[in-house]
Amino acid sequence: MKLFTKKRYLSWNKTYFFLGKPFLVKQKTAARVDFSLFGFRIYQKNRGNTSACSSASVSLSQKQLARIRYSLRANENRKIDKNFKEDEKNKKITLLVPLSSLLSTSQRGICRFGLNLLKAMEATGKIRIDFLKDKDYKFDGEEFYKNHNITSLDQLSDCSVYDFYFEPELRSRLYMSVIANNIQRASCARYRVGLVHDLIPVIYSWEYAKGFARTEVALHNIVLADHIFTISKCTANDVMNILDIPHDKITVIYGASGSDIFSKDACEYDYEKRNNDLVTLLGGNFRKNVKGTIEAFSKAYLSGKLPKDARLVFGTTFADDKKNDYDEFIKEVPTKFPGIEIGKQIILQPDGYRPTDKEIADWLQSCRATIFASFYEGLGMPILESYAANTPCIASNNSSVAEITATECQCNPFDIDDIAAKIIEIYNSPELCKKSLDFGKKLLAEKCNWEIVAAKVIARLEEMMKPKEIL
Repeated sequence: MKLFTKKRYLSWNKTYFFLGKPFLVKQKTAARVDFSLFGFRIYQKNRGNTSACSSASVSLSQKQLARIRYSLRANENRKIDKNFKEDEKNKKITLLVPLSSLLSTSQRGICRFGLNLLKAMEATGKIRIDFLKDKDYKFDGEEFYKNHNITSLDQLSDCSVYDFYFEPELRSRLYMSVIANNIQRASCARYRVGLVHDLIPVIYSWEYAKGFARTEVALHNIVLADHIFTISKCTANDVMNILDIPHDKITVIYGASGSDIFSKDACEYDYEKRNNDLVTLLGGNFRKNVKGTIEAFSKAYLSGKLPKDARLVFGTTFADDKKNDYDEFIKEVPTKFPGIEIGKQIILQPDGYRPTDKEIADWLQSCRATIFASFYEGLGMPILESYAANTPCIASNNSSVAEITATECQCNPFDIDDIAAKIIEIYNSPELCKKSLDFGKKLLAEKCNWEIVAAKVIARLEEMMKPKEIL
């Protein structure tokens, strides 16, 4: 029995089940309809079992009835005949994307990742994007938005039907606070998909205790999604192991450099012409291992095996809520490591300073190497940016970082001596630098670039769009 017919998607003259209960019963059970929050699935029922549909009706809430009506409207004109592919091949996949995950596009990380992915997907010509705003939306000048329709839940018409509700970050506050409470309006998408960057708030729950409620929301969102895109195998494993989500509901896509500016004007790496800076883009979060990186560099420098003008340069500032903690640590560094001076061997940025992409690119393209000794990451975009700038990188041997770092360039982030040894090696081994660069060049060409990432996402969306059969 085929899911789609040439007449209509579903017939009201058959018995269907909503959340395991019968509704609109007019004959023996032919199928059961399981409605997820965005989209639904149909399963063949045993025709011999009629006990389940003995009731002629069932009491459904207004939201449930609205969900049914919208789901039927979204799919009523779909067909599965031989001309299906021919009819659909020129149709763009429509996405409804919440702006709440993208508003801070000037920031690095999750916001930048989502925006770059959408741009790459749209560049293929296979996607049409509309944005969904909430009451707190403020236009921040990003040119990409100007050419798109920006709507709100109240502005969605009854005939607005999107193929996918696409969440650039499944921890978005908009979904649970607005959409989940407005099912009638929000159910105008066939499927709900989104990105999972990491489960760090769960893994480091003691560090994120203040955001526990938001973590609960994030986990709920992930479980409800029809399909999940993760930015590393590590994150995919976390989703499967912690949330017990099957692997066939997950697609690993990785990511790419945050901006083309990192590769623009980047020259081939010349070991002799680079300055002696070791640049790190670690933030102030505990898992970034800022203290361990400073201690390891100090040990390496005091060993006498680094150039006299070697410096550890931080490209970002510490988070405000961690400032006092780091201030105390920074004050103790000269005492703990005599000969190390803050402002001379350790370069910190002024409080509140946010470097531009151009400034970061200049640092990366001129330094000896970069270091990213984080305890845990969902991907590790600064590593990819280092490769794009033709600069070798030493990084941790765990989490997703190990997936995008050459084995020879990895260190144990929990072992200060191991980090220090790797710092000494990257300063004194042109061969190690070459291994890092060769690894990075291959990674960017074959896995971590926006064209490949966008193609993976679109391929999965197209697969989900294909009509299915009841087995």
